[in-house]
Amino acid sequence: MSYTINDTKKLKLQNDNKSDYPQALHDICNWLHFNKAAIEYHDLKEVKTISYNELQAMKEVVANCLKCIQYPEFIGINLDILEYCVPSLMLGLLEEIFHSHVTLLQITPSLFFHKWSTERLKTTILDKDSQLRVLLLGGEPFPSMKLILKASHLQNMTRLFNIYGITEISCWSSINEITKDNSADESYLGEPLSEIIFQIRNEDNEVITRGEGTLYIGSISRICIIGNEMDENLTKPIFRNTGDIVSTDDQGRIFYKGRRNNIIKRFGNKVNLQELQKVATELNFVRICATFWDAKSHKLYLCVSTTEPKEEFPKTELYATVGSHFGIICTVDLLKTNNKPYEIQLPNRIEASVLVLTEFHGIVGCYDGYIYCIHLKTGEVIWKFQTQDMVKCTAITCTQGNKIFVGSYDHYVYCLSIEDGTQIWKTEASEGGICATGCLHRESTSVLFGTLDGSCVALQQSSGQISWKRKLQDPIFVAPVVLRTGYVLFCSVAGALCCFDIETDCQMWRYMIHGNVFSYPVIWNVESTNNEYVILASHNKHVYCLKMPRKTERNEPKLKYTLQLPSPIFATPWCENGRMFVVCTDGILKVFDLSEGKLLAIKQLPGETFSSPVVHNNLVVLGCRDNNLYILKLCAT
Repeated sequence: MSYTINDTKKLKLQNDNKSDYPQALHDICNWLHFNKAAIEYHDLKEVKTISYNELQAMKEVVANCLKCIQYPEFIGINLDILEYCVPSLMLGLLEEIFHSHVTLLQITPSLFFHKWSTERLKTTILDKDSQLRVLLLGGEPFPSMKLILKASHLQNMTRLFNIYGITEISCWSSINEITKDNSADESYLGEPLSEIIFQIRNEDNEVITRGEGTLYIGSISRICIIGNEMDENLTKPIFRNTGDIVSTDDQGRIFYKGRRNNIIKRFGNKVNLQELQKVATELNFVRICATFWDAKSHKLYLCVSTTEPKEEFPKTELYATVGSHFGIICTVDLLKTNNKPYEIQLPNRIEASVLVLTEFHGIVGCYDGYIYCIHLKTGEVIWKFQTQDMVKCTAITCTQGNKIFVGSYDHYVYCLSIEDGTQIWKTEASEGGICATGCLHRESTSVLFGTLDGSCVALQQSSGQISWKRKLQDPIFVAPVVLRTGYVLFCSVAGALCCFDIETDCQMWRYMIHGNVFSYPVIWNVESTNNEYVILASHNKHVYCLKMPRKTERNEPKLKYTLQLPSPIFATPWCENGRMFVVCTDGILKVFDLSEGKLLAIKQLPGETFSSPVVHNNLVVLGCRDNNLYILKLCAT
């Protein structure tokens, strides 16, 4: 895949039998192959987005380009020519590149990093499982290694190359592989391609072999005719001035220093604008920067694109956000009782919890089939995404925090961009709807979902591909959990707890509690003993505390204690700081000591309660069927 965004000067390409324009591409691919870049040519997808002027020039050489098919390594390549690159479509283009399994990508650094965030690159074409084998960056100074490393997964195997050249000498003239570490020198131009001559000239236009000067690129055959030039009047080889300042070392290697017009005088001192940019990008908060010298006003400008600081919730403020069956999302300041809550009305019923993000943004599914990203204060709909059925599932974020996973009753799991709601992938998980929240499994970089037909599914976070699947006898209404051992635990509505090692596809154990389960399992870890427990509440009016077996043990869990409650339990208990908060459907909230199951406190609400309690320090937030949201304060006994 190849990209250029420049509106180049008027050029005429020689069109005779001696010129072989595919040769440059052939040379690059030969170079990559010789240096073990491992391109599978039959998978290579070649896409070139070009300007209108370039498109006209391209018409003159399409016939010559067809000569590429003479080279066996190019058989099967797809060549797509796009007239324009629409900036608003750039995010979708990245997804297309990723899902089309493009193996070689050529692009300018500014386009690569301007529209595509480092977080998105890290989870797509620079992820650890990426099909992209070669990334060629050229046409501009090579980006900082800090930015490259930030955009690449630690296990990403894509090989990185700096290509250099000018349009007047058939585009690319040299290539250099860049290693992904902080010791890499991005300024080295690399090895010249075939039929290319490099010359360095000083200010007297003399060719030099040591020191610093202006780089000229020459060739006998790879020539573009400029303006009114006539080929028969040219003395070969033809050298073109690049306008770039370079230097050489003892080994004859050529290093890029900057543009000649990038060196200016300010207060009597020479300032290299390229070097200034390089120093600025080394700052942690600088993403990309550019310099500009205004000669008229004698002012030097440094323009910086920073890593955006997110608007966090102030530490002096504490908010709770809750949805309702009436379609209202209510955000309440818990510390200021007289403040009016923020209310947002959605078109239909809400059963999912709101996924709260930075900048007062929240994501929630609705019965109208949409997933909404909203501002929790203003009510602004930042984006919305339509599924084909109601959404009861609470969204979760990926490992990098830049995309969400959410299920729908239309049987699909969706992966969406948090930034704008763009669909990254969707996968039909089973023949049943999905109402339970997913769960990340970091060991396998997958996301887990249980469905209403009893399916237990693991999908790859990057692609949505199903990597593991099992099926229970009954529907699943609750989220799976990942144990300390790395095993995953699914629970059916009938009360069957099933533990799997998804990497070996082995069921480790099964445990029945003989009661319907609509309450999510909760993990409780005791660091002092290194023991792990699962707290599970049931419609049979009981809460179970189960000690999980260690990885070396093959036996099933051991029951530590059971708590009897006055009515069925639909809500999920809250376990924190040695306490467990459980609410029954009859509105009774009970607080227990986690270690022994001893009752610590009790509170009766005036109506039925299906809402799960949320606890922060000494405050308990709880919804009730009397259409009120209760904030309770724990008192010392």
